[in-house]
Amino acid sequence: MTNEFSVVDPLSSDTLWFDYSLQLASGETLTGTPSTVVVEVQSSDPAGNLRFGAPSVTDTRVGIVYSGCLNNVNYYLRVAAATTAGRTLVCSGVLPVRIT
Repeated sequence: MTNEFSVVDPLSSDTLWFDYSLQLASGETLTGTPSTVVVEVQSSDPAGNLRFGAPSVTDTRVGIVYSGCLNNVNYYLRVAAATTAGRTLVCSGVLPVRIT
């Protein structure tokens, strides 16, 4: 599942929410254990400026607080999270960064 994030300013810091609700079976939820969340970043940011805080996990979503973006970079994010059914689901998204 792919999330579409709005353009953000390089100085911004906010929470990105990855929604797994369409991938979950009836009665299945995310485990709520932050250690099960894996964030993978691919970008043209050679210094790897993007930073994340600890993830927040609800029954259907994972929230990641970000900061340290570089202007004119698109960050390609993948977040894997475990479910109560023993599955690992992946959500992805592109975070475009531009001076607004």
